[in-house]
Amino acid sequence: MTIYICAPTYQETSLVESFLASLRLSSERLVVVIVNSCPQDETTKLINNFRMEPSSHEIVEIFGDESEYWASAVQRALDYVNKIAHANDLICLMNIDVCITNDVFKRLKDAWDLGKYAFIAAVLHNDGKIISSGTKVRSWFWTLNAHPLMHLNLSEVNASELPEIDYAPARCVFFPVDHYRLAGPIKCKPLPHYGADSEFTLRLTRRTSLPGAILPSAKVEVNTKNTGMSVYGERQNIYRRIRQLFHIKNPSNPIYRSRFIYMSYPKYAIFSALTLYSLRTILDCLGISRLVREKFSRLKISH
Repeated sequence: MTIYICAPTYQETSLVESFLASLRLSSERLVVVIVNSCPQDETTKLINNFRMEPSSHEIVEIFGDESEYWASAVQRALDYVNKIAHANDLICLMNIDVCITNDVFKRLKDAWDLGKYAFIAAVLHNDGKIISSGTKVRSWFWTLNAHPLMHLNLSEVNASELPEIDYAPARCVFFPVDHYRLAGPIKCKPLPHYGADSEFTLRLTRRTSLPGAILPSAKVEVNTKNTGMSVYGERQNIYRRIRQLFHIKNPSNPIYRSRFIYMSYPKYAIFSALTLYSLRTILDCLGISRLVREKFSRLKISH
């Protein structure tokens, strides 16, 4: 059984170095497939240096295209793996802005032997505080979601419990090749960047009729400074907020958010979801959401 790591990058040599260095913690032999969308930059030299290490994992560099975003780059890696992998081999989608902080792949592989899940996601953290590692939908109609373990300290988590989720960010998501072949490729054209990982992991759960899960004992640290644009919580004028809102790398982009809803939500919930998300986006652009959050934050501090 082979574990394939699929990770895209674009002019992120320092992040690639930290990412590859962290993989030294893995006791499992890995095939690391890096899609470099800026061919022949410093990243290529760095990868070649890591290949020379005697105990190095196998590292495959695939050249992408500068015009590609996350979904197309990751799909290049998946196409490569799909041609050579066996059905029981395992795939792990990862971002280059993460570092494993323990023997993640051994723990994921051991948990996978239980065979009860469509995918398993590692717990994501920054400075010991857990960030969103997966989403459990409470109500499609009211767009109510839960994020198990979020905001807890790593020390507060019961490592033996695996919270079930519906979809997850692809910062460290683990599934077998046969599940990928059942679900099909990532939807690169309608969702070129944000939303593509959520739609894909949700499709894994639906095609396999199994839930996803978060494995608290598998810990991955995220460089949160490398995340995409946002209109949330930023002190800037409305014009700038609206301009940023429609950037392809903004997770709140109403075009791609609407596409995600059409592709993923039950039919009965599409209209209500579009309406509620539109209202939230307007409030965010006006800065009202930020003011409310700051007010509640001050109230908590005063108490």
